[in-house]
Amino acid sequence: MSRLKWLLTALSILFTVCFTQLDAQQMRLSPQARTDSLAKQLALTGDQKAKVLEIFTAADTSMRAASKAAGGDRSAMRETMQKIRQETDTRMKAVLTEDQYTLWQKTRPVPRGRRESRDGQN
Repeated sequence: MSRLKWLLTALSILFTVCFTQLDAQQMRLSPQARTDSLAKQLALTGDQKAKVLEIFTAADTSMRAASKAAGGDRSAMRETMQKIRQETDTRMKAVLTEDQYTLWQKTRPVPRGRRESRDGQN
């Protein structure tokens, strides 16, 4: 009986680790995957899709560079990431229609630090 409990505990830990890694990978989609997903959600035109891909690629490149340059300084990295997100937001607003932009704002992923405030809690 104790072997069964040990086995179930080990399997539980294994599944937890595997699914946690899977969730982390899904949260970090490539610019192309993000663009494809957004194109379906918002019915983007071909021109919009090309511009969105360019915006997401530039943001991804900037975020990766900022992450490396921060050297573990989370507050500096957070500030840089916020600036990159604001720039992305501005560029997306110029590409999308007003309705598309509003829908994108409602469905886009929320940075970890803003989750509570976006839900109306704080």
